[in-house]
Amino acid sequence: MRVLYVVPDPGVTPRARGGGFQTHVSETIRHLEALGHEVALLDSGRLEFEADGRPRGGRAYGWKERLPRPVRVVGRDLLYLLHNRRFGPRVAEFAARRGPFDVVYERYHAFEWAVGAWSRRARRPWVVEFNASVDELKLLGGLGLGRVGRRIERSVVRRANQLVAVSGVLGRDLERMGVASERIHVLHNGVDELRFRPDLDGSEVRRQLGLEGRTVVGFVGSFAAYHGVDLFLEAARRVAGARPGVTFLLVGGREGNLRYETLRAAHAAAVEAGQVVFAGEVAHARIPAYLAAMDVAVIPMAADYGSPTKTFEYMAMGRAVVAPAVPALREVLEDRRTALLTRPGEVDDLVRACAELVADAGLRRRLGEAARAEVVARHTWAGNARAIQAVLEQAVAEGPR
Repeated sequence: MRVLYVVPDPGVTPRARGGGFQTHVSETIRHLEALGHEVALLDSGRLEFEADGRPRGGRAYGWKERLPRPVRVVGRDLLYLLHNRRFGPRVAEFAARRGPFDVVYERYHAFEWAVGAWSRRARRPWVVEFNASVDELKLLGGLGLGRVGRRIERSVVRRANQLVAVSGVLGRDLERMGVASERIHVLHNGVDELRFRPDLDGSEVRRQLGLEGRTVVGFVGSFAAYHGVDLFLEAARRVAGARPGVTFLLVGGREGNLRYETLRAAHAAAVEAGQVVFAGEVAHARIPAYLAAMDVAVIPMAADYGSPTKTFEYMAMGRAVVAPAVPALREVLEDRRTALLTRPGEVDDLVRACAELVADAGLRRRLGEAARAEVVARHTWAGNARAIQAVLEQAVAEGPR
């Protein structure tokens, strides 16, 4: 098949640094191509990939975070709406130049309707990947035009041929929006199990960061408020403070990002030297080496509906995972078999889980081995590509709606 893969996210700019988002897109394309399909990526028009898969760009700036919140969120939502006027013609021009395509695969973004409108006019089958509803924007600073966004969202998901939801929670949300269950395919994120594997050596990272001989409890991700880095740092203060030889390692966060700089400054003074290490931003190609330097890998907080890519990377590395027992993660992780699950937002529970794993190397090993076996069996990018292939074939057989 010739697949037009569309990522209409208007927030992707040369300064953006994607984490799980970029991994998901690039791995899906890579594995669809490995199955023999021709995939053409169309994004917002300003994205440039570096060799490690990140967009090119420099520092992140926090001036938007200093605007009054109502101005910031309404202005952002209006820009999302206006993006359709620019992006619709780009889809048509791209398809005319690179097509024809057998099917359109869209990674849906809030307020975006232009891809579906073009697909219907061009009589192309159209599959929508649904990673979050418009209400996710409440976690990203606020939602300004929620009623408009929900109306667009309902129209999009009802008109698509087939939908891929990244969790069962989102699948049920789609049903509540009026989508028939047989058109919904639940497919969590995945991992390249050959790149992320337990036998990798983390000794060089440990040497560089001064972690030799220490038990390392780690986190990988951005410093967005909904990632719960503040919970992780409070757990670090309490666990590492009571247990000599334990270090909490944070991988991610960019210089110039207001939240990152604030948290780093606050906790630099709150703990003793060596108890917390901020590694900063690391290219995705280097993440396996940093995970290999960890004994325990933590997801401090997660949304009820999401499928954090770090979950599957932690599991594939055979690390003992600590994660909140939110509905979507309970679809993937089993308490005390593949992870220790904590009550969401409860720092005391996070402290308990981290302390238990720090003290019990045997439990760490058992959880890590079971997690690795589970992720290889059920959550690889190669397996996801085969499932998406079946959905695309179904949409092509059905024809345009």
